[in-house]
Amino acid sequence: MIKYNNIIIENPNMLLFLIPLMIFLIFLFNKKFVKQSEYVKKRTFFRIIIFLFKLIIFSLLTLAVASPVIERYEKSTDVPTVDILVDYSDSMKVFDLNDIEELKYELEKEGILVTLDRIETTEHSPLGDYLLRKLQPDSNTLFVSDGRVNQGTSLEDVAFFGANMNSRIYGIELDEENKDVAVTIEGPSKVITGVENIFQINLKKVATSSDVELKITIDDKIVFEQSTDKEHIEIRQSFNKGYHKIQAEIFEEDLFPQNNKFYKVVNVVEKPKILFISDDNSPLGDILRALYDVDVEQQLPEALSEYYAVILNNVPGEDFTVADIDLLGEFVANGNGLLVFGGKDSFDWGDYNKSVIMQLLPVGIGTPKKREDIVSIVVALDTGVSGALHIVEDDETTPTFIEIEKALAIDILDAIANTNNVAVIESNANPSIISGLSELGPKKTDLKEKIRDIKIHDTTRIFDTPLIALDMLKFMRGSKYLVLLTDGKVGVTSFYATAMKKNLAKLVQEGVKTIIVGVGNTPNVEFLTEMAQSGNGRYIQADDRNQLSIFFGDPDGRQRSQSPSLFIYDNNHFITDQLESLGKVYGFNSVYPKTSATLLVTTQDGDPILVVWRYGLGRVATVATDDGSYWASDLLKPDNSAFIIRTINWAIENPERKLDPLIEVPDMVVNETATVTVYSTMYPEEEGLSFFEERDNVYKAYYLPFVTGFSEIMDREAAVNYKKEYLELGVDTKLDKILAISGGEILKNVEEISEKLKSMAKAESVQRISISWLFLLGSLVVYILELVFRRIFEIRFAKDYK
Repeated sequence: MIKYNNIIIENPNMLLFLIPLMIFLIFLFNKKFVKQSEYVKKRTFFRIIIFLFKLIIFSLLTLAVASPVIERYEKSTDVPTVDILVDYSDSMKVFDLNDIEELKYELEKEGILVTLDRIETTEHSPLGDYLLRKLQPDSNTLFVSDGRVNQGTSLEDVAFFGANMNSRIYGIELDEENKDVAVTIEGPSKVITGVENIFQINLKKVATSSDVELKITIDDKIVFEQSTDKEHIEIRQSFNKGYHKIQAEIFEEDLFPQNNKFYKVVNVVEKPKILFISDDNSPLGDILRALYDVDVEQQLPEALSEYYAVILNNVPGEDFTVADIDLLGEFVANGNGLLVFGGKDSFDWGDYNKSVIMQLLPVGIGTPKKREDIVSIVVALDTGVSGALHIVEDDETTPTFIEIEKALAIDILDAIANTNNVAVIESNANPSIISGLSELGPKKTDLKEKIRDIKIHDTTRIFDTPLIALDMLKFMRGSKYLVLLTDGKVGVTSFYATAMKKNLAKLVQEGVKTIIVGVGNTPNVEFLTEMAQSGNGRYIQADDRNQLSIFFGDPDGRQRSQSPSLFIYDNNHFITDQLESLGKVYGFNSVYPKTSATLLVTTQDGDPILVVWRYGLGRVATVATDDGSYWASDLLKPDNSAFIIRTINWAIENPERKLDPLIEVPDMVVNETATVTVYSTMYPEEEGLSFFEERDNVYKAYYLPFVTGFSEIMDREAAVNYKKEYLELGVDTKLDKILAISGGEILKNVEEISEKLKSMAKAESVQRISISWLFLLGSLVVYILELVFRRIFEIRFAKDYK
């Protein structure tokens, strides 16, 4: 686009056609197609004038095609209007809504046209559905609500839709008038007998900070009864086999008595039976026997059907026969687990590369060869306006999000070999390319300076970024990555997520992995993790930046540690979720992950330690260090043993899956339909339940509870709790950010609402008026002048020639 004052050329690229046209005209001017007569030789002046006429005509036509327009600014003052939509669901009873009619009256006194509608729901809040029906293009909506949606369309989706229609949604500050306390219980619903578990009782207070009288009972036995000012109470408990009931109750005269009791059922199952194959008196034995029913053998028995998982501890490759591997393969393929520990007699030390067991394992033996291919990486920095915020809000001494992103980008450049290809782009509503995809070495110093000079601008919109990366990477060979650095302050609407997943899927088809790095302590981790997984990659917190070195660094260039610490390579897995330090290892086996395996834990130097994969219906995990006898004693410490326990539990998957029938009854909500699932080889029958077969040996039925408390279904205990409407009270802390998506905000009072609406009504509109017709008309006039000139010149020349 070219702009001069108020004249704009919208398609300036079309002007480039003038160059070949001029060359063509000059060619025609000089070309002698036939032998020139005396008449023609005397017309040189005539030909020059005709050439100029043609040049002017073609220039005017080209300008017309280039879409010239004139910008005209018009100021208009419309009558301000607003639609007030008031949420009267039960959760809004904690606020004072008596002044809504007064609010309408005061706004009308200010000259604002007001309509008032009510959301007359009680125990559910499909607020997004109501608001969506209310929105009109170029409208203003005052949404009087706590923003607590528990059914239907999300407010994020509505706000995004409103932004596309230029429909702004505003909120208003609400005063909490009526106090309420809601009690809930968090903790596992299925545990193993004899194992201590943690349950957290939460007290969610609104309009009160006073002490609350709380009573907690387990199987009708009181375990806690006192007044407390805490919002979270932790209970540790182990159980015997069977169903156990936990009940938390508060004694408080508050707004909603419904949420003063909460019920939870814990299904305690027998310790799953596992087989431990080990030649030595392994230090793992004590941990295993405390949590599982363990059979210890030195070699595989003839049958494995009674076991949920088999653990092989430092078993040499020569000990496995073809029959053993066939037995293990069938065992795992049928849905069971296999865990293989390393040591001085296994993996590379135990000639596994010569053993048939390798077909079951997710690793290969030896150190992976240094990459011979060229790695291509597109680094994208989120340069939306939120990047100007400081990591610690209101503390300007702390760095901004964009400063951290730039530092990370430079760290990545320092970790990448100079022979690899790198591009750097900005990711926002108007993405731009800082540096195209080319070899890093020649441009490294200059590129770092360009990254340091990046400024924030525009709005965050990362879902277009994969398409830009795709254009750069699709024809490249070797390993390909998109690394997206973002503060995570992104819209999480279904449209946003769908568009992002769709674009990431295109990258996956071209063999590109997406790594998303979240900066600061407020990114939407759940959303970003889901997106990274959709891109066949992973999400990394900026604090774990050394992962980037492991991904892209040169293994031969690293200074290796003598006793390296263990490092969580992928924390988006059941085993590694929220695991922190795992201690050090003093030795390990040399293995590398196979193509379809998942690497979860490495040493700080990037050597694989824990690798997992699926085999048939079952699960296989390898730990490339020993059982704590020599190399990995840190893993047996109480703070680190969760690593081993979770790995075994992941391999077991479900400690009840061998039952027939296996009946799953979920936690339920009063007056809401729940689904009862039965896994059985026979059709289940139960009075009051009508089962249908969803797939082979899986049956489902719907159940509607009418009262809260404990209920018995098919001889299984189940908890029925109060509705979600009474669970989360008070204004949603995310409401202001949601409204901002549409261009709205939370306003304080009538004066602020009136001022905002009136300012929006006084709009300066910009109109672009096409003036292509002027150039077309000009070309026509010049063409007529050319004809007149040609005719006059020829008449005069004819007279002179005679």
